[in-house]
Amino acid sequence: METLKDVIEFCLIPKLCKNYEESSNHPEFEIRNKRLEKCFNQLLKKLETIFLKDYINSEYNIVSHLLILYYELSTNAIWNNKKCLKLSEKLKYYFEVFYETNIINVLRENKVFHHQEILDKCLEYLHNKLTATDFKRYPGQIEVYFTIIKDIKNYNVIIVPSTILPAALYLIDDYVPENKIKGLKCSLSILHCLKDKLDEIYDSVLDQLVIESNLYRKAEYLNFTRTIISIHKIHCVNRSIFLTIIADNLDLCCNETVGDVLLDNILLTLKEWIRYCWCVWKLTEGQKVLSNLFKILYCCKGDQVTDVHGLIVTLIKLCNEHERKNIINNLDAIGCSMDKTFTNRMSAIKSDIT
Repeated sequence: METLKDVIEFCLIPKLCKNYEESSNHPEFEIRNKRLEKCFNQLLKKLETIFLKDYINSEYNIVSHLLILYYELSTNAIWNNKKCLKLSEKLKYYFEVFYETNIINVLRENKVFHHQEILDKCLEYLHNKLTATDFKRYPGQIEVYFTIIKDIKNYNVIIVPSTILPAALYLIDDYVPENKIKGLKCSLSILHCLKDKLDEIYDSVLDQLVIESNLYRKAEYLNFTRTIISIHKIHCVNRSIFLTIIADNLDLCCNETVGDVLLDNILLTLKEWIRYCWCVWKLTEGQKVLSNLFKILYCCKGDQVTDVHGLIVTLIKLCNEHERKNIINNLDAIGCSMDKTFTNRMSAIKSDIT
């Protein structure tokens, strides 16, 4: 016999045979829409036959499933037709009649249900589907996750990074621009709620940057690091490994192919770190960063020249007077046999620091 959860599951979009972007025609959408009305009517009949408040208070999976169904049906997406939107309104109406509360308020208040329990069950269910290998076969669930997470700051709940972040990081890591944008927006929303947890997240992301070898994932981790720094600000000074990571990745960018992928992200991340953590800059600890910035200055082009120039000048000005004099003396010692473009760039730096 089909359970209430089974019937709800039948109303949802099933797992696609192909990743969403790999085809413009997914038969699963049509199959779901054809059976939806029948399954939805079964759902309402089952809801009417149980003593709802007692039943659902002891089984939060049901409420979380209903909320996920509502969000999936109400999404303005190509897999939903007008019938789906009408059924979402019908579900909203039934929910309000049964529980005397709006379905979208179950994550915002504790009047009928414990909203922390509902959120935890929603995330558990979504992450069972939105895994590293399968998330792109559940476009409806991606939309539900995004819908829930973008308003997370309004729920007044306890947020555990390990239970809420994985799907956002998978989306950031994806090559589909729409997924990247959703992932970044979700991550930013989550981070604003985790200011007592940012030390832990910052440590984790830096550790991941040390071991990550995929350039595109590394670029996204750098972007994520920059976001954390912009929120956590001066508190990011406690990990000196940041400068080692920046120096090592600048060195990699001397290879043009690597630089095309990473350099802009590195420069922006370093700029954000300097903005808030400049007070702990020491030449003895950051000499490799400065040295590698000069190497990048030799080979970079276009707008990157201006960015690298600005970072070099800023870091030199943060040095003490003795260190600045030594740097200037070293710059003066550069021979005229060097590439003329590079010597001109060095002259511009000398002009700005003296």
